[in-house]
Formats: sequence, C-alpha cells, structure tokens
Amino acid sequence: MAWWALCKRISYKNWKPFDMIGWYRQKLYEDWYNSLPEEYRAYLEEKERIESERRKEAINMAFKFVESQPMLREAWHETLEYLTK
Repeated sequence: MAWWALCKRISYKNWKPFDMIGWYRQKLYEDWYNSLPEEYRAYLEEKERIESERRKEAINMAFKFVESQPMLREAWHETLEYLTK
C-alpha cells in the first residue's frame, strides 16, 4: 500500500518517466485474464466486441445527427478548423 501511495504522489507531481501504476494494473489484469477458463475468455471477448460495435454505432448516429442539423454542422466544422490549425 505504501508503494501505491508513493507512486500516486510521484505521478501527481508530473514526474512520469514510467507509469508504474498503469503497468501494475495491466500486469494484474493479464494475470487474472490468463487464469480464466477458455469458455469465459471467449465470453468476455464476445462481450467486448458487442460493446465496441455499440459504441461505434452511437458515434456514427451522433455524427449523422450533427450533419443533419445545419447550425450544428456549421459549429462542428468551425471547431474542426480551429483544432486542425
């Protein structure tokens, strides 16, 4: 716990040559994932694929809505121009 608190304190000071907390979380997740039975891994992959498709559909619907509204479309294109300068 003290190691975790030290890493958090260091990361809050914007001294990040290496994100140790992110690395440790990834390692814990990989250890957990590797300990799962094959059937549950397949279930999780399918669940992740479905959620990804839902997110893509929601984003596409939002873009279609913005493009269908003249005032929003204008504001969107102005924002894109500003961001790409």
